[in-house]
Amino acid sequence: MSRQDNALEVWLDDDLGSPCLVGTLAHDRGQIRFHYERDWLKDPRAFALDPDLSLDEPPSFRSRNWATSESSWTHRLTAGAKR
Repeated sequence: MSRQDNALEVWLDDDLGSPCLVGTLAHDRGQIRFHYERDWLKDPRAFALDPDLSLDEPPSFRSRNWATSESSWTHRLTAGAKR
């Protein structure tokens, strides 16, 4: 399986501007990783997607067990992709 197969792009498409890539959610060696895009961090519309995802450049890592929790940010981010 390629690295791309393990990643999900997170985009913002609103009425305030053009669509913007917010970040990437990926499965990486047994952990879930979310990384904000630099352009998103500079965008005036920027906001943290979840209190557990601080609005900064270093990626956020979570263990596989934590990521399966119903209250986890991975559940909230991927729920919209299932529609």
